[in-house]
Amino acid sequence: MKSATSKPRYTVNLPIKISGKSEIRGTLLDISKTGAKIKLESKQTRCIDSYLSFYIFLDGHLPSLNYNGSLSIGRSAQTFEDENRIKVVSKIVRYAGEDKGSCWGLEILQPEGIEKVKFHRLLADLEQKSTEEIAAIQGQALSRKGIGFTIKFKQMRNLVDFLPDDLYGSFFIPTNKPRKVGHKTTLVLVHPVDQTTLEFTVRIESFGYPIGSNRMGATCSFVSITEKMIKSINDFTKLDLY
Repeated sequence: MKSATSKPRYTVNLPIKISGKSEIRGTLLDISKTGAKIKLESKQTRCIDSYLSFYIFLDGHLPSLNYNGSLSIGRSAQTFEDENRIKVVSKIVRYAGEDKGSCWGLEILQPEGIEKVKFHRLLADLEQKSTEEIAAIQGQALSRKGIGFTIKFKQMRNLVDFLPDDLYGSFFIPTNKPRKVGHKTTLVLVHPVDQTTLEFTVRIESFGYPIGSNRMGATCSFVSITEKMIKSINDFTKLDLY
């Protein structure tokens, strides 16, 4: 089941290292403004609500030397490392998946200073990439009822991330074409692997810039939610999402 969240969550695959003198490494699986999910390379014993500090390496490469906040390899190399990593302070809020010792859900505590700037820059970059990965959001005449949306996804994760956490909630479709609030239209999702399609009727709830976003678009909701619709989504994604 998809879990509810009030912030956009982005799928990533970036190396991380737990801060300190240890060599505990892992991968950042997803991240939002307030939370993240990580998977470590080895099992660790940590309690729920315990604090965890780690580095995200933005260039996709872990340092070759022991990293404890400073590198003894020269000032220029140190500057490069500082620009390409973010220190994150977090709190473990749940065990993610079956392997409780290596995969955790985190609450991110608000960074400060230069780390805050780099963190917000990362989220902005991920937001832009997410927009681009919705390969084409085009206004097309799908029926006599009016103009609809066709959304093509590059990867399965993009499709899953697009679907709302709660089918009775709303979801956002980036588009520069104005949409009339209250209007009902067609939404067609194109599967990233086999190019099959899934069609829904949606209602335009609002149009413009959502709070905290620099993307223009339409906030929509499903007009009718039925058991048949839920089954069609799960069959389409081959996942038990709802």
